[in-house]
Amino acid sequence: MKEETKNWITFSEENLEAGKILLESQLYNPCLHNIQQSIEKALKSLFIPDLSLENKRL
Repeated sequence: MKEETKNWITFSEENLEAGKILLESQLYNPCLHNIQQSIEKALKSLFIPDLSLENKRL
C-alpha cells in the first residue's frame, strides 16, 4: 500500500473518531461534517493509484 494511501486512511479514521466524540456530546452539525470528511477521505484513498496515473499523463 502506498504511503499516501495510508495517510488518507489515517486522516479518515481521525475524522471518524472526532465524529463519534462530537455525537456523544450532542454536537450534531460538527459531527456530520467530520463524518462526511471521513467518508470523502476514505474514498480518496481508493483512488490514489488512479490519480497517480492521471498526473503522469499530464
